[in-house]
Amino acid sequence: MSGKECLFNVYEKLQWCSDIELGISSFFPIQEKMIIKDKIHLLQICLEFTYRSIKCGLLNSLIELDFPSGKLDSLEHEFMIIANSKIGLFESNKSGSYVEDDIWTTEVLEGSDKLKSLCRECDLIGYEEFNERDHRWMMFIDKVNNIFLENNLALDFEHPLFPVGNVSNNIL
Repeated sequence: MSGKECLFNVYEKLQWCSDIELGISSFFPIQEKMIIKDKIHLLQICLEFTYRSIKCGLLNSLIELDFPSGKLDSLEHEFMIIANSKIGLFESNKSGSYVEDDIWTTEVLEGSDKLKSLCRECDLIGYEEFNERDHRWMMFIDKVNNIFLENNLALDFEHPLFPVGNVSNNIL
């Protein structure tokens, strides 16, 4: 999956959250066959996008900061833990620390009223498959990116907020 396909995937998953709750793992399309560099790149895209979606009020994070394995100080703390976790944890049911496992298995995201309204404006109702030729999806992407911009959180993969660990440290 290329970076462009990954971005389309996260926009699609965001839209789906207007209708259903998804686990955070649904936003990370990492497959075991990929080379580690590609896995890190895709994880970076997903982290940056998902964080912004929560921070800008498009997604509600249903994880409690006080959860089974310990305490999270903030949303930023949660995303730093993910960014510094071993990539292999996101491919299958491999175990990490209790905190990593809890984030991966208990973090659920639901669409906010803001997201639902945005989807209605774009006439994307319910569970829709992404189609880059469909003007509704292009309008949706533009509106989401404008929300990120308005909140001073434009997507910037050259300067990530949560840099994923380097290749040598990120193999499980």
